[in-house]
Amino acid sequence: MDVARWGFADDTVVITGGGSGIGRATALACAALGLRVALWDIAADTAQATIDALGVPKSQSHLVIADVSDPAAVEAAFEDTIAQLGPVRYLVNNAGPRAADPYSFDEGMRLGAGSVELVTRLWLATSPPPDASIVNVASVAGNIVGTDPAWYGANKAAIAGYTRSMALALAPQVRVNAVAPSLVNTARTSKWTDSDLGRHWAEVNPLQRWAVADDIAYPIVYLLSPLAGYINGVLLPVDGGQTLVL
Repeated sequence: MDVARWGFADDTVVITGGGSGIGRATALACAALGLRVALWDIAADTAQATIDALGVPKSQSHLVIADVSDPAAVEAAFEDTIAQLGPVRYLVNNAGPRAADPYSFDEGMRLGAGSVELVTRLWLATSPPPDASIVNVASVAGNIVGTDPAWYGANKAAIAGYTRSMALALAPQVRVNAVAPSLVNTARTSKWTDSDLGRHWAEVNPLQRWAVADDIAYPIVYLLSPLAGYINGVLLPVDGGQTLVL
């Protein structure tokens, strides 16, 4: 891999929900490209396993166990991260509740779109370096297709709308984009994707398979990077073309 071509040089990225799934794959890709990786997660065991898997010196990675919906925890996490790895130029807002979680509408929105806004606001308060970049993880749910429960689709649509608003508000100092995955086959979703219905939906996808975490991580890293320096305010569906046949 031509690391230099990506334009990442002596920079730090924060990845929320970085311990598993899309977050883990994104952390591995960022580390491979030479970024210093601050991995934030609420689950200590899986997060530590991901840090160990990065294969980089301790000076190049840092683990923070934090609830991204808690303002005090997020503020402390940024202080800790910057003390260990330096200013944070790149932010991946990946953490969020699952559709299967039994939240009320208000609580689901607070934990999802609310935490994205909170983390972003407190990151901006740290005065990120110039040419900074954010990638938010939204979904095709709520933006292209409907889904249950209602709070989940509304949450992902809110993240997309927030992305567009901030892309205008923060330019030219910060670019803000989002990815919109369809269902991704991870440990979190394997019970469904391995079911008869899940296998059927994989078969009708034009690419005839479910996404894996790397399929989402690589577009995230691209949008984050200087290679995407003229892309701002985009919601990028990453679904194998599935929404074309629904």
